[in-house]
Amino acid sequence: MATDGVKIIDGDTAYDTYSEIIDLYDSGESAESIRAKKPFPPEGYVDDFDYEVMVTAYAQAFWEIGFISDDIIAEVKRVIEAGACVKSWTEECGAKAGKARQKELDRLWTKINSPNPKIRKRKKYNKVTEFLFEVNDVLAFQSSCKAHYAIVLADMFRYRNICDYCFFITDYKGSLPPTIEQVRKSKVLGYKPPLSGNNIADALAGMFSAENIKNLEGFADMMNNMQKNFQEKMETETASQILLKLIDISHKELKKFVDKFDVIGKLNLDKTKIQLGSSQCISDFEELVNHFDNLEQHIEESNNRQLPADLKVTEEWFDIERLLRNQR
Repeated sequence: MATDGVKIIDGDTAYDTYSEIIDLYDSGESAESIRAKKPFPPEGYVDDFDYEVMVTAYAQAFWEIGFISDDIIAEVKRVIEAGACVKSWTEECGAKAGKARQKELDRLWTKINSPNPKIRKRKKYNKVTEFLFEVNDVLAFQSSCKAHYAIVLADMFRYRNICDYCFFITDYKGSLPPTIEQVRKSKVLGYKPPLSGNNIADALAGMFSAENIKNLEGFADMMNNMQKNFQEKMETETASQILLKLIDISHKELKKFVDKFDVIGKLNLDKTKIQLGSSQCISDFEELVNHFDNLEQHIEESNNRQLPADLKVTEEWFDIERLLRNQR
C-alpha cells in the first residue's frame, strides 16, 4: 500500500502530486499553465490504488488555488465510484479503515463541488542565493587531535528555502593538510547497489495458476534460467556502479563553522559517474570531526548490521579517479 494513511494528502505519492502543483503556483504560474504542465497521469501509468491517490491529491491542490474544472470533478467522481482505495484499506486494515477513507473522499467531494471561500495565498520562500561552496570543491579540515581530513562537495540539494550540501568522504588522513593531487589519488567511501533480481521467477510464476504450472512442461527450469540470466545481467550492469556514502550539512548549520574548512582546489568530477547513496546528517563541527575520527568503526558497524539479503550492502573504499572525467 503506497500511502501512510487514509487522508487525501497522506504519503509520498499524494504529497509529490500535491507539492508539484503548489510549488508551481507559489512560483507565480497561473492555474491554466499548471494544468498544461501537470495533466492527469496517463491511463495505466500506475495501478488503481495509486491513481486514486494521485487524482484526489490533484483535485485537492487545484481546489486550494481556486481552480476546479468539470473534467477534474468528473475524474474524482469516477475514482471514488471505482473505490480502489476503500477496497484496499478494508481488505488490508479492516472495515474501520475503509470507512475512514470513504469519509475523507466524501469530504473532498463536497469541497470540490463548492467554490473555495479562502483561496491559498502564494508563498514566497527566502531561497539561498549565496552559496558557501561550489560543487567539485575539495575541502580540508583538521580535527582536535591534529589529524587532517578531506571531503568533496558532490552535489547541492535546493528546495524552497532549503539548501543542503552533500559531501562525499575520502580516506585521506594525515599530519599535514592534503594537496589536491593527494586527494585525486585517494579513495572515496561508497557501496555497490544490492542485487534485487532474486524474486523474478516468483513474480512471473504468479501470473499462472498452480494448475497451469503443473501442465507446463519444463516451467520450473524455464523460470530458473530466466532468473539466472536476469541475475547475470544485473551483476554486469552494477559491477561498475558505486553509490557514494555522503555527509549532509544544511546551509544554516554549515554557516556556523564554515571557517573550519580550507578549499584546496577542485576535482573534475564526471556527473554521469556520480550516484548519491545514503547519507549521514551532520549539524556541527564537533560531530563531523567525531565521525571522521571514528570512521572505520562506523564502517564496521554499518557492515555488520543484520539486514535482508536484498537490502544488504558493504561499505568500502573505491578509487576517486574512477569518478573523474577522462582526460584527453
